[in-house]
Amino acid sequence: MSGSKKHLNLLVIFTIIAFGITIIAGCAKKPEEKPHAVPVKVQKAQLQDVESTTEYVGAVISRKSTDLKPRVDGLIDAILVKDGDFVKKGSVIMTIESSKQGAAAASAVQKANSALSDTEQARATLESLEAQKEAAKIRSRTG
Repeated sequence: MSGSKKHLNLLVIFTIIAFGITIIAGCAKKPEEKPHAVPVKVQKAQLQDVESTTEYVGAVISRKSTDLKPRVDGLIDAILVKDGDFVKKGSVIMTIESSKQGAAAASAVQKANSALSDTEQARATLESLEAQKEAAKIRSRTG
């Protein structure tokens, strides 16, 4: 073997031996350390009143509550009650902007009138068709 290959082989063998020694030394049992003594202040116990307070973060939920669902759409104009106020059935608790409600009511009346007109026209058409049907029956019997 050449001189440089011998040196390389020796270096590899030396590295393996050093690695093995490191692992064996690391796994060896270490002596247990005893806890250090900590100096403390000693005082005689006395009987006395102790104030104890605790703070918690949370939410309070009422046993009696309800969800509000308006019968009409619109923007709230005014809220007439505060959180925690007692309200009776039928009490006004808020008002809804009247301009949109007036327009919505007028539109609903117009639609209702249109539906009534359509119903009257449909009745007239039905009466006309029933009369034509009766006339056709009479013609078929006589003819």
